[in-house]
Amino acid sequence: MKRIDAKGLDCFCVPAWEKRSRVVHGFFTRAGGVSPPPYASLNAGPKGDDAPENVRENLQRTAQALSIPADRIFCAEQVHGDQILEVTGCRQSIFRAAEPLQGDGFLTAKTNLYLGILTADCVPLLLHDPRRCVVGAVHAGWRGTAKRIASKAVRQMHHAFGCESTDLLVAFGPSVGPCCYVVGEEVARAFLEEDRETARFLHPEGSGRWTMNLAGINRHQLVKSGIQARNISVFPLCTSCRKDLFFSVRGEGEPTGRQIAVIGIRPKSRRTKERIKILGEPYEKTGRGNQRA
Repeated sequence: MKRIDAKGLDCFCVPAWEKRSRVVHGFFTRAGGVSPPPYASLNAGPKGDDAPENVRENLQRTAQALSIPADRIFCAEQVHGDQILEVTGCRQSIFRAAEPLQGDGFLTAKTNLYLGILTADCVPLLLHDPRRCVVGAVHAGWRGTAKRIASKAVRQMHHAFGCESTDLLVAFGPSVGPCCYVVGEEVARAFLEEDRETARFLHPEGSGRWTMNLAGINRHQLVKSGIQARNISVFPLCTSCRKDLFFSVRGEGEPTGRQIAVIGIRPKSRRTKERIKILGEPYEKTGRGNQRA
């Protein structure tokens, strides 16, 4: 995972992906937008009290950073479920429709259609099949993770498009780390009773409180679904620890903004080659504020 300057916006990406096909993607931070506190500043979430014109401008800046049309970015109303939607257009996007589609996993093989995920601690997952030119985006909070939403997306990619799990590439975006994510006994037991192997991602803190590695559980589920471990890129920074870079409900409370992750396939005739300025080395160190899957 590399941190880049994408036309003035702070963004993280997997550089090798664009060498494999026409995929365009990015995990954006909270910086570079126009929204005032507590949504400062690149808030992409239209459901709070941030002015709609601010959200539209932030979305436009995100699109410009990726050299894609803003009106071709699709986001649904995320409801912490496990519904996977095959997306063919943007008419029912949360950015356009009064009653948008609801769901937490999205797939498409359409070109010039870009899937978005909005987060402020939950795990954003971007999936890519370079052989069949199919992409997916998943919003995985603890409820969706308990329902194995990432694994369901993998299965749906196979059923709908013929994708093989061994071909899939997966990138995890910024999410809350085990250093800052504490859940109750009921939540922890729900995972442990469903899959004892998740015990290594849950640690008791006493008084019925457990720390949980949400990204680690999702990675574990994906590997069990047939994704090759070497094809999974996990983002190591914790959103709650790095509130300077990311929105975090755990770290800031509500109201706060939502950062966006985007993935899609460029049309062949419109593919552009953008020079990017590398701002730093790959984030490989672990420790407080870092996630280890």
